[in-house]
Amino acid sequence: MIYTIGDSNACTGWGEIPAGVTAIWLGPVLMFTFGKSEYMVSALETLDLKEGDSIIYSFGSIDCRAHVKKFVKDGLSYKQIIEALVDGYMATVRRNTRHYKGLDINTCIYTVPPPTHNGEVEAIEVLSHPFLGSDEERKEYCEYTNLKIGEACEREGFMCFDVYKEYSDDQGFLLPEYSSDMHIADPKYLIEKIKELGL
Repeated sequence: MIYTIGDSNACTGWGEIPAGVTAIWLGPVLMFTFGKSEYMVSALETLDLKEGDSIIYSFGSIDCRAHVKKFVKDGLSYKQIIEALVDGYMATVRRNTRHYKGLDINTCIYTVPPPTHNGEVEAIEVLSHPFLGSDEERKEYCEYTNLKIGEACEREGFMCFDVYKEYSDDQGFLLPEYSSDMHIADPKYLIEKIKELGL
């Protein structure tokens, strides 16, 4: 069984996979919030985990879309902000692994999906899901976050679930044919990555 846990990207696309995936939406939780000390995923305590199951964490999309930009000031770069976010994220994932109860569980980190162009999202979505930063800035935030997630996964021994290139166009933005608003909707490459990683 595969469990995806996190923000809305832990559900969209994954729910279209026929069987074997349980999506757990924690709400619009930021990577920043998840990375704060003592944040625990209480849902993990209720799961009937079995040897060989996989848990895929999904955070960071909201941070990149609407929060990183506002903290880039007073000499603080977006790279410094993102590095701190990813460090906190990994620390919380480590803490939450205690709920695995000694089982050999695959711990995976889902990278941030490609961003959309601001103008491609319906006005109602922009009001409820604000965009801060230009398209190019937000793309830089996503790509750098994914770079640091990949490095952290290698360091921590987690699996990196990265489908950014598969779902992005040649400029690095989300391909509309695979998306619904700002989310991945078509599970095609999610399924391929599951097979590639042996989950």
